[in-house]
Formats: sequence, C-alpha cells, structure tokens
Amino acid sequence: MKFLFNVLFYIFISLFSTTSLYSQNIDSLTELTNSNNLQIKNSGLIELAEYYIEKDSLKCLQYAEMIPSNILADVKYDSICIRKINLLTTFGQSEKSTTFALDRANFLALELDSSNSQLITWNSYISELYFNQYQYQKALPWVKKNIKAIEGNGVTDELGKLTYQAGVLNYALSNYLEALEYAFKATEIFQETKNDNQLAASYLQLGNLYYFLDSKIDAEEYYRLAKKHYISKNDSLGYANCVSNIGLIKIDQKDYQAGIDLERQALPIILKSKNEIATGNIYHYLSEAYLGLKMYDSSSVYVDKSILSNKKTFYYEGLCIDYLIKTKIALEKEDSNTANKFLKRAQEFDSLHPNLDSKKDILFLLSQLQGIEGNFKEGFKNFKRFYEIEDKLRKSDDKLKLLAFKQKSKLSQIQYELNKAKDLNKLETLKNKEQKQLIYIISGIAIVLIVMLIIAIILLRRNKTLAKSLGQGQQKIKDELAIKESLLNEIHHRVKNNLQVVSSMLSLQTQFIDNNSLQQVINDCRSRINSMSLIHESLYKKEDGLETPFNFYIEQLIPQLIDTYQVDESKVKLIMTLDNVFLSLDESLPCGLLINEIVSNSLKHAFPNGQAGQLKIDLFRKGKLIALTLSDNGIGFDPIQKANQNDTFGLLLIDTLVSQLEAEFSCSTKAGVHYEIKWTSNS
Repeated sequence: MKFLFNVLFYIFISLFSTTSLYSQNIDSLTELTNSNNLQIKNSGLIELAEYYIEKDSLKCLQYAEMIPSNILADVKYDSICIRKINLLTTFGQSEKSTTFALDRANFLALELDSSNSQLITWNSYISELYFNQYQYQKALPWVKKNIKAIEGNGVTDELGKLTYQAGVLNYALSNYLEALEYAFKATEIFQETKNDNQLAASYLQLGNLYYFLDSKIDAEEYYRLAKKHYISKNDSLGYANCVSNIGLIKIDQKDYQAGIDLERQALPIILKSKNEIATGNIYHYLSEAYLGLKMYDSSSVYVDKSILSNKKTFYYEGLCIDYLIKTKIALEKEDSNTANKFLKRAQEFDSLHPNLDSKKDILFLLSQLQGIEGNFKEGFKNFKRFYEIEDKLRKSDDKLKLLAFKQKSKLSQIQYELNKAKDLNKLETLKNKEQKQLIYIISGIAIVLIVMLIIAIILLRRNKTLAKSLGQGQQKIKDELAIKESLLNEIHHRVKNNLQVVSSMLSLQTQFIDNNSLQQVINDCRSRINSMSLIHESLYKKEDGLETPFNFYIEQLIPQLIDTYQVDESKVKLIMTLDNVFLSLDESLPCGLLINEIVSNSLKHAFPNGQAGQLKIDLFRKGKLIALTLSDNGIGFDPIQKANQNDTFGLLLIDTLVSQLEAEFSCSTKAGVHYEIKWTSNS
C-alpha cells in the first residue's frame, strides 16, 4: 500500500440559531401550527418535532416532514430548515435530509443572486452533507459553485477555505493533479491573507500530496511546517495529525520503532477528539509497524481496533486496507485459507469505494495466493494487471511531480516574503528602544563580514589553480576506481553464472544415471559448486560498496543443503548463533566449502532412518581471531574406520581447506560429531 493518512475536511458554514421561539406546553405548540403566519406555523411544527424526538420517533418525523422547503427566502426560516435536516439525519434519514437541502437551495437560487451569502451558505451545507455520506463526487460541484460565486470579491479567507475544500475532495476522488493545483492555490491565498490557522491545514494537505508522490523528504518538511503553525495556535488536534503523519513516514522508511513512538504520542489526543477515522488511521499505522517488525499478534490487535473504528463511520477505503493487512499477516503465518478469506473482504470494501492504490495491492496479494495454490496462469494475469496499474500511477506521478516542483518554488518565495514581513514588524516594534544599538551591531558585523570576504577572495584566487588541478586528479581516480569496481562485480557475476550453469548441467546429467553412488558424488559436487556460487553472488550484489557479512551467506547456504539432501526439518532442529563477521574472498571460499562439506556429511550420515536430532553452527569473532564450531548429536563415526573406507575425499578436502585457512582444527566424535576451527583473519 502506497499511502494511508488523515483526510482533514473543513466545512465553514454559519449555522443559524436553533433557540426555540416557543417553549410552551404541547397544547400551545399545537395551536401555533394553525397560525396563518408561515414563520410561526413552521416554528410550531419544528418545536413539536423536537418535543417528540425522544418520546415518539414516528410523531417526530411526521411533524418534521410537514415543514416545506420552498417558502420564505429569509434567514430565520433557514434556521427552521436546518433544524429539520438535523432531525432527519439523527434518525438515519440522510437521503431525505440531502433531498430537502437540495430543494431549499434550488428555491433560494430562484429568489436570490448567486453571490448572495445566504445561498453560498446553503451550497456549503449541501457539500457537507454529501461529504459526510462519502459522496465526494456530488459534494465537489457545490464547492465549485461557491468558488465561482465569490471569486470576484478578491483574495479572501473564504475563497481560501473553499479552494482548500475543493483540493481535499479532488484528493478523495483520486483526482491528484486537480488536488495538487487547488492545494497550492489555497496555500498561496492563506499566505497572502496571513491566516496562520488555515495555512497550517494547507501545509498539512500539501504534506499528504507529497507523501502520495513518494517524496517523503518534502512531505515531512510540510508536516513539520504545519506542526509549527498548529503549535503557535495551540491546536492540539492539528498537531497530533502532523505527528501521526510523520510517524507514517518513519514506518515507510522501515524505522518502525520511531514510527510507533510518534503514533503513540499522537494517539491520546486523537482519541480525545473522538474522530473515529483519524483513530482508525493511527491504529492501522501501528499495525503496519508491528507487521514490519514481524510481531504478528500485536499487528493483529491494532488492525482489529482499526476495523472497529472504521466500521463506526462506514469508512470503506479504510476497511479495505485493514483487511489487506490481515491478508498479509495470514500469508506471513502461511495460512493461505485465512488469507483468501480476508482478501475477499478487502475486495468487497474496495467495490464500495474503488481506489487504484487499493486495487493494485489487492491484485498483488491475489497473484501471490494463486501462486501458492499452484494456479500460476491466473496468478501471472493478476500480476500483469498489478504492474499495469503501477505503471499508470507512475506516469501520472511524473506530471504531478513536475507541477509540484514548479509550485513549491513559488510557495517558497511567498513564504520568504511572509517571513520577511513578520521580521520587519518585529524590527518596527523594537525601533524606539534598540534601533541604534541594533544598527551598530549590524554595521559591525557587516564590516567584519566584508573584511572576511576580501580575505576569502584573496585566498580563493591563490588556491584556485591548485584546487582545479587537485579536483581533476581526484575525479580521474574516482572514475578509474568506479570502472575497476564495475569490472570486478561483472567478473563475480559471470563466475557465479558459470557455476550455476555447471550445477544445472550436473543436475541434468543425474537424470540419466542409474548408479546411486555416482548420483551421490554428482550431488556432492553440485553442493560444493552452489556454495562457491553463493559467495560470488554476495560479492557482486553488495550495495554502495558495503560488504555482506559472511553470516548472511551461511543463512542462505544451510536451507539449500537441507533441501538438497531432503532432510525432514521437523525432526532435525537447526540452531545457528552467528556474529556479523566480514571475510575476504581468500577466506570466504575455503570457509564456505568447509561449512558445506561438514554440514553435508551431518545431513547425509548423522541421522539415519529418519532419526531426530539437532545440528548446531556457531560463528564468533574476537579481535582478529575467528572461531567456527559445527556439531551434531547424531550417530557419529569412527575416524580410523572412515579413513580406511574408499570414500576419503571428504576428509581430504576438509584437511586441505583447513590448511588453506592456516587454521587450528580439532574433531571430536563423542556424542555425535564436533568440529572446531580457529584462525587469525587478515580482513
């Protein structure tokens, strides 16, 4: 999953007073409904409806339904209409409340000018109703209507708020290009109007968009900028959202513990706000972090909490990604049946609120499951569809990144001017008390800086020729070193490939050999070749010039040997205690072959007829001394009898490899076989 974070939506609407005009008894209220004055009559109806709200829900709705939308185009009647909408919403009549609001807005549109503040208020109210029902596509046109209505009034906070809302809605609809344009425009407006509170919300939204563009550094920069503004305004909820989103970035960067600490810092504030979507998001982030740490039980606990929060608000997109996490946990536990069940639930929620990122993740996990079940044809089809969506998103990202780069430069300049203006105000405040002293200090600093600049220019000219020559020499050395490293990596790569080809040829040859002894000899040769191949692979795959610890090679080799000799892992327990040890190529090859030879012998001979036991490997380093211990608790062997047998090549090879390492070697055959090898490393 590429992203999940808090979608903040600010609907700025002036709700009218809902104070009752009448508070008489039920008979008095009923009498009001018979009045010829429409305002009084409908006031009586809303009073009766609210009177029965807890006593008789049917009567409550009956009286509310009697209030019409198409009379009295004044603000006082708007108050009655809004009270009716709130009642309908309370009883789960969201569709009826929205229809009534639409009828009211259409009636006012016929009576009032489009720029009238009363009509603008209703447009905002309708967009809020649609947003609360997650009908973002229907909410967006009403916000755009208001933007068009007030654009001619110049740059105002109200225009900034509406522009911000349009950006959030476009983001929710996956219209990322439009979302980015509106977000930058809203930020420019709030910078110009110096509205710090709304500027913080815009910076937070820009952080979200940069997060979507996979530009984590820029996203964190805007989150921290938003956090700074929220702190200055004592807005704890905004601050908590910023901290949570920074935590999400840490989790994506695999710094799981740092992410967990930040999410736990934000969680109490979010819980106090009773914002279920934001709460569900934090639980989801914690679940992702614990999944990354392979703490599957903790991950399951938090994803279940996220599901409970998201079910309360019917947040289908959140529920979809929650079940994707549960699918991943089941796959990690190798429970494909449970994984299939959870993936189907994720698909169901995705169908209710489609999202390309969620769809992409669903296809990837589906292809994995189909591969596990052996349905490779369908698995490949779904993986191809996954890649097509990812490619589509990547192409879209390129356009967004270009726009983001241009707009960010513009915003930075505006922010600079804003900071400059604030600094000038501060200077003006201090003018009467400290102006002269400040000027003297600045002048003194300026003189010192000028003198230092002159000295720097003289030194720069004097050393320019030398620096140029030195730079050219360094670049030449770097280029030559890069070429040599590239050639060396290519050699290791080719050696590894050639060894794999030889191994494959030997594998094919065994299919045409009936002699079991000869097959065993060939398999032993393949095992030794694979051991050398792994070492060369670790050398050419190293990143940023960093060597791979030799213990990583052991962790790759042993499972291959267990698979080669078809050992039952449930009966033979493998115990490895390995330090991070770095070896040169001259040490890696003989040491790797030694491990291969000794472990192969244990797997072939130590546990006959399915006998249970354990195989133990220890690798330690103290200073330059390296100690390698390999042991099993199998049947053991008689060294003299072993030496008298025809198959002495293994013992000869072990002796040769020990000599090559210049190592001290001891072998004990009491209670199994115990090898101890020690040598002084030059690496």
